[in-house]
Amino acid sequence: MNKSFFVLNKEYNNLFKINKKAQVSHEALMVLGVIFFIFIIVLSIYFHKNADVLSSNQEIEERTECLKLANTISGIFYLGGEMSLTLYQDLTVFPEQQRIETEHTFCTLVLDNIAQNCLSNGTGDCYQMGYQKRHTNPSFFIVSSGEIDIYNEDGWVIIDD
Repeated sequence: MNKSFFVLNKEYNNLFKINKKAQVSHEALMVLGVIFFIFIIVLSIYFHKNADVLSSNQEIEERTECLKLANTISGIFYLGGEMSLTLYQDLTVFPEQQRIETEHTFCTLVLDNIAQNCLSNGTGDCYQMGYQKRHTNPSFFIVSSGEIDIYNEDGWVIIDD
């Protein structure tokens, strides 16, 4: 009687051990699933933040180009002379509003005596602007990326791109 009880008890322990092993596997799978789920959440947050950083970086680069042109215009106006400048983005200048715009940002100017050399803007629409015969001062003009020349002529800052 002792032996049969021992055998049953041994089989019961083996069955119990098998169940216990199955529970460990099930728990391990649940833990791996939770870890995977947390990883996916962290990865999505990373991609979202990375997109924000790239957008901010692009805006900072555009603002830098805008300020570079605005500072050069102010320097040429006050100090005179001529300067070549390399721009890496197209900029839109609004002389009457004293504003320069890029695709995502803008900066301001301290003067509105800015004109574009109409012989270089491709339109050929030169007209008399006071005593200026070669320059056009529209409500806005686009300064293309690349090397441009900026010079002071009789109190007007001329952008020649």
